[in-house]
Amino acid sequence: MAASETTILTPYAETVLHKRMPKSVRWQATKIPQEIPSSSPSDIYQVFDFKKTCVVNLNRRTCSCKQWHSLGIACSHAIVASRHSNIYELPYMTAYQTQTVYPLPPPSEREIPDPLISVLLSM
Repeated sequence: MAASETTILTPYAETVLHKRMPKSVRWQATKIPQEIPSSSPSDIYQVFDFKKTCVVNLNRRTCSCKQWHSLGIACSHAIVASRHSNIYELPYMTAYQTQTVYPLPPPSEREIPDPLISVLLSM
């Protein structure tokens, strides 16, 4: 990732995801049809990784391999399912693997409260 790009992911979560992506390039995903018709789309996939088959539910952020639940970072199976679902951004992170960023304006644009100005001027 280029230095000028921004991300809401923690550096650790971003590193883990970027290591998992190439590993899953040739894996196969098949959407599992809904058993009961519903107005909300079903995002449940069966993913075959050449060793085993896992079931991924993108809506619930779960995978039968349990890695997604244990780390809170999308597993390789979830990455394949999200790619199959045409979701190309870094998939489905939990809140504790993201970071909130509050950017500061340039110093010339910052507002200093009146009480603080009087304290700074008296120094």
